Amino acid sequence: MDRKTKSYESEDGSPRRGSDPSNSAEDQALVNLITQTAKKSSYNNSKKDLVKDEKPAPPPPKRSGCCGGVSDVVEPKPDEEERGVLKDPQSSASYDVLGMVGEGGFSKVVLVRARAGHGANGEVYAAKIIPKAHLKSAGASFVRATMLERNILGEFDHPLLLRLYHSFQERDKLVLVVAYCPGGSLHTHVNISLKEDGRGFDEHRAAFYVAEIAQAIAHLHSHGIVHRDLKLENVLVHASGHVAVSDFGASKRLAPRPLKDCRAGNQDVPERLPDKTRVAMGLRPVQTEPPAPLLTQTKSIVGTPAYMAPEMLLAQPYDFAVDWWALGVLFFTMLKGRLPFDAAEEDKMLWRIVKSKPRYDPGWRKDTLEVLRALLQKRPATRLCTLRDVGNMGLYKDYDWAKLERCELRPPFVPRLRNDEDRTYVPRRVAAQEVPEKPLAYTKGDSMRKLFRKFSHRSTVSRASTDDSSKGPN
Repeated sequence: MDRKTKSYESEDGSPRRGSDPSNSAEDQALVNLITQTAKKSSYNNSKKDLVKDEKPAPPPPKRSGCCGGVSDVVEPKPDEEERGVLKDPQSSASYDVLGMVGEGGFSKVVLVRARAGHGANGEVYAAKIIPKAHLKSAGASFVRATMLERNILGEFDHPLLLRLYHSFQERDKLVLVVAYCPGGSLHTHVNISLKEDGRGFDEHRAAFYVAEIAQAIAHLHSHGIVHRDLKLENVLVHASGHVAVSDFGASKRLAPRPLKDCRAGNQDVPERLPDKTRVAMGLRPVQTEPPAPLLTQTKSIVGTPAYMAPEMLLAQPYDFAVDWWALGVLFFTMLKGRLPFDAAEEDKMLWRIVKSKPRYDPGWRKDTLEVLRALLQKRPATRLCTLRDVGNMGLYKDYDWAKLERCELRPPFVPRLRNDEDRTYVPRRVAAQEVPEKPLAYTKGDSMRKLFRKFSHRSTVSRASTDDSSKGPN
């Protein structure tokens, strides 16, 4: 990294650390601007706080590691009744529903086991169920967001991105069958660490997750995808301990970032294979039709306010840099157990995002602070915004980035699971919910089916043969 042209240690014109808005007309005008901008977010389903005040489940035996125990979780009942079946009306594929594992603004996520017609029968997946009526009432933008999420999930076979195996529609709902990540989300694990140890992750564990997430978002950026809702809840943990970035409902396509900026360390920059060659090799084509001209920036307001970059809150044009800002917020939160710009009132939090510096822990290593300051630069022009720059930081000087991308580095934490249906890391309030109602009878020619006519997708391979991140550490 060229320190002569890019410095991450200071920011010109930044106010003093921890400042809050004054009563001046200028400050209040800025507060109104960023507050109103945040309220315009068309995709904000995050209402979760770290460490909720709810009764935890009886703790299991203590596990090794700073975050190895369990709290705020529930176990499935061994005699749990069958809750229903999800069936693709256009094929023989069907899935037994085993229980709830997640929820979103418009969706429920259930644990399912393949019954017939898909890969190796008996494999476990997660199925995201989205009622069509909810999407239709929410408006065309949410319909487009759902279709984009389906397209992104189906486009990539990357071990650090959540993998899609099957998508279909029943008469009243859309179903996305994806890899099940029994380790839960990083949000759950930070809560566990706070409750058991009174702090966030140790620096080694947090830095490892940041490296894997950086690989994932750099891969997205190389294909022109800006995530725009990167947060703890949207990073899941595989049984192997490796992570998977999920939830692409807020994403947007921009002009792709050059591949040279999306590689780090000892990784070679591969040439893109022609689509005909990719198809002959059994790979998906990168483009199935001539691409339309893409923007390099956008101004739409989406995502979770606490993770929004300053340029988005100020209603300025932005690009991939907003994902790197969110990664910095995520890194700080994993270490500290709280948001870097946290405040009792949302307007003060938003002000701090735009105007204040976070309070870094004096006990953190210099290399850790260097990465945090690089990611949390207010101005995109001085922010760390490429994987190449991440790999050049002292914190990652010993990382083998090629092995990291293939999930061949040993993760610092591996969840202990009894079987493939284990829901140890599912929050109690989620696991206790009833699964969605059984589908209505399918009717050929359903008008809403036409609205989602391109939703169906089916992977030609099973979970066991493709999920590299399910492998144990080496």
